[in-house]
Amino acid sequence: MQGGGALGAYEFGAIKAIFQRQNFRSHVITGVSIGALAAAVLAGAKGDPIETLEDMWDRFSVSALPSMPGLDAWLAMFGAHGMIRVAPTFLLAPLIATSIMDMAPLREWLTESVDFDKLNANATRVIITAVNAATGAYEEFDNRDGLTVDHVIASASLPPAFPMTFIDDKPYWDGGLVSNTPLRCAINALEQIDADDPEVKRELIAMDASHISPSTPQTMSDVVGRLLQIYFFGKLRLDLKLFEQFNGYLDLIEHLDQELPPASPLRQHPAYRRLMAHRKIDRFVLISGDGQESIGAATDFSRSSTRRRIERGYRDAMRTLSSGEAA
Repeated sequence: MQGGGALGAYEFGAIKAIFQRQNFRSHVITGVSIGALAAAVLAGAKGDPIETLEDMWDRFSVSALPSMPGLDAWLAMFGAHGMIRVAPTFLLAPLIATSIMDMAPLREWLTESVDFDKLNANATRVIITAVNAATGAYEEFDNRDGLTVDHVIASASLPPAFPMTFIDDKPYWDGGLVSNTPLRCAINALEQIDADDPEVKRELIAMDASHISPSTPQTMSDVVGRLLQIYFFGKLRLDLKLFEQFNGYLDLIEHLDQELPPASPLRQHPAYRRLMAHRKIDRFVLISGDGQESIGAATDFSRSSTRRRIERGYRDAMRTLSSGEAA
């Protein structure tokens, strides 16, 4: 599941539709940033996961003043006070502060809402990502090794809005800085499931919440917003192309394997052996739509926008799943 701040509401709508599928079971869940929060809830919620995510988005959302409709989007730029707040250090010394916001309310909510023992014991594999702020290295955290609230918060620590999160004395930032759609770790984990069983079929479901509106930036704020959109969401298109190419290579190697004589020296070639060790993703489903978002949508936590995105994500997912669309 992607990062994207307020755009994560679209993913929640899609999640509601996916988990309504008869006999649906997820073997692997990956997430980054807001997607990491959703992953932790889906695998470790103390209550019903969908109801818990509903509560999360209710707390993230900012309501308009009754006498001033339309003001909610503007107020939402300053934080959803149920989950985040302006950092006291930024108010006291903005020039030396390393972040603008404080995620203490979100940390408290996660501690109250997610049972991390349950998450780590879950048969569903959960992988979330973050970036080491000291080295720039992209790292994956797996519930097989044990996930904590720090890992989830680290994955959502987008600078300069949020502070670094320390894990084992190492500073971490939002994993979306390197990859905002954690497809690679999902594919790697799916390949390991019953790898020796040729009858196993693997399905990967991803969501694209970006829906970039094709407009020319008119202000400096627009320029920054479009820069972030391209930086965080533009990589998905490249990832999809690479995925299609690699799946094509796996198709080719399967045909080669059938045609090669058993004693062919090509079977011992390192590259051939590496390709043979991979497993094909049989079906890739991309839930997306044609709804377009404004340049600053990722920071718009207004209640009206949140509800609209949830509804659109649900509608797009239901359409995609019912029609059998595949990327």
